[in-house]
Amino acid sequence: MFSATLGWKALEESIEEYGPMHPLTQLQVDLKGVDPDDAFSSIPYEKGFNLLYYLEQQFSRPAFLAFFKAYIIKFANCSITTDDFRNFLRTFMQEHYPEKVKIWDAIDWNTWLYVPGFPPVGSKGRSPFQSSQIEQVERLAKEWQPVLQSEEQISPSIDLKTFTVGQKGESYGWTICSRS
Repeated sequence: MFSATLGWKALEESIEEYGPMHPLTQLQVDLKGVDPDDAFSSIPYEKGFNLLYYLEQQFSRPAFLAFFKAYIIKFANCSITTDDFRNFLRTFMQEHYPEKVKIWDAIDWNTWLYVPGFPPVGSKGRSPFQSSQIEQVERLAKEWQPVLQSEEQISPSIDLKTFTVGQKGESYGWTICSRS
């Protein structure tokens, strides 16, 4: 969940940059007349990840992985639309997991795809993902903040040898950002 939590932070920053009601914060956007450079952000990646993660939770991991395998086989080397994806998901569930079609029917696709801002699983400052690794990074960053304003030495309460490469990079980023 460490990467998912970092992705949520990137999503928060992008939505803040555009504004929560900006059309480019929707998952599915109309790019007619829009400079692609203006539309590039983490939003489609992170909102898309959140939708896929949500679908996996709703349908169950085994059912969703079976769907995903069939999806990859069917659409390898193809471009498809969102409607193609949704229709294939419903058809797959209907054929292989008929009891799960009611789950597909209950998903608020309109909100997921067309409502600007955060996906329906979280909000600013409220990530749907919890990670003890992130909590360690946050605690370490808080320990370092007073030191950055003074000349005193720090002896962190967390053993950095246990940190993953991602945690070390994120800690460094938070330390540099807190100096500004």
